Amino acid sequence: PRGLLQLANLLRAQAARSGCPQSAQPFHPHVTLLRNAQHPVRLPPPGFGWQLPVREFVLYESRFEQGRTRYQPLQSWSLNP
Repeated sequence: PRGLLQLANLLRAQAARSGCPQSAQPFHPHVTLLRNAQHPVRLPPPGFGWQLPVREFVLYESRFEQGRTRYQPLQSWSLNP
C-alpha cells in the first residue's frame, strides 16, 4: 500500500540523515513466518492466528549469533488513537 511505502521512504530518509548507510535495494514488505525449515510445512502452521484488529507494530533487530537468528524488539508503536 502507498502509505507503507511512504513510511518506508520516510524511515530510510531519516536513517540516512542520521548517518545510517542505506541499501540501494527497493523496499519489499514481507512477513517472515518460518525460517530455516528442515521439512515441508503447511502454512499457516497449526495454531497460528492473527490477532485482529492490529493494535501495534514492532521494530525488531535480527542478529545471527551462534548459528541462530535472534530477534530483539527495539521499539513498538501503538496504532490506537
